[in-house]
Amino acid sequence: MPVQTVAGLTIGAVEVDNGTAMLDLFLSMAESEQGLTGILEYNTDLFNAETIACFIGHFQTLLAGIVAHPDQTISTLPLLTTAEQQLLVDWNQTDAEYPQQALLHPLFEQQVARSPMQLP
Repeated sequence: MPVQTVAGLTIGAVEVDNGTAMLDLFLSMAESEQGLTGILEYNTDLFNAETIACFIGHFQTLLAGIVAHPDQTISTLPLLTTAEQQLLVDWNQTDAEYPQQALLHPLFEQQVARSPMQLP
C-alpha cells in the first residue's frame, strides 16, 4: 500500500510476518518519534488480504476525518472512502413511484412493450 498524506497525516504500510496470529484481528497503536505507528495482525483463515485492505482503507478514512475535524464525535466521522460513498449512497438513489394497487403481470407486459428484447 503506498504512502498517503491527508491533512498532515502520513499513512503507509509495512508488512511484518509474525508467524501465527494470536487473535482473529488485533490492532496495536503507539506514539513514536515518527508519529503514530501501528501493527495490524489478522488470522488468514478468517480474513483475506482484500478484506484487510478494505478495513485499513476505512481506518485511514476515519483517521483523516479525525485530523480534519478534531471537534467532531467519532460516530459522525466518515468510514467509507469517496468511491464507496458514491457507490453506496449517490449512485443508489433509485427511488421511484410504484403503483401500489397494480398487479405484477400487467406491469411486466407494459415493460416488455416499452423495451422488447430482440433475439438474434
